[in-house]
Amino acid sequence: MRLQFPQEDPAGKQTPTETRIAERRTCRSLTHPGDNLSRTPIERGAAPVTSEAQTHHAIDYIELAVTNMDDAKRFYESAFQWEFNAYGPEYAGIRKKRGEGEAGGLRLSDHVTTGGPLVILYSENLEQSLEAVRQAGGVITTEPFSFPGGRRFQFCDPSGNELAVWSDK
Repeated sequence: MRLQFPQEDPAGKQTPTETRIAERRTCRSLTHPGDNLSRTPIERGAAPVTSEAQTHHAIDYIELAVTNMDDAKRFYESAFQWEFNAYGPEYAGIRKKRGEGEAGGLRLSDHVTTGGPLVILYSENLEQSLEAVRQAGGVITTEPFSFPGGRRFQFCDPSGNELAVWSDK
């Protein structure tokens, strides 16, 4: 895939497609008043809780915007047994399942912008995870399907974030 960057037309205006590409590239479409996205979780007051060595250029932390912190925590606790570190009413760190530290966080926001990267969780039992997501109040957006190497489904959480769950079993 070739990346396209906005180009001005002779009249000096961008086309709608070029504007959307520019917004994605500059994150303008993801910046909302009060979000303060230029600050890391630690800069916002979260304590560094990782004791494992980081891997150069590896994905280190995933942060999900949520519109209601209590609803989001209840959903992820119920569906996936996630546990959280509380950093006040606007931020919660997602504890790693194994070892110490955090895998990501939930950040309170006025609204959620969809269509970004797809976070994919692994499951040892896809059918069980599918039922747990439904029971927790998630909306299944793509029913389970097979692909080379396994099966997966996609869902939206109560804030509108779309994630996927896959299994090799």
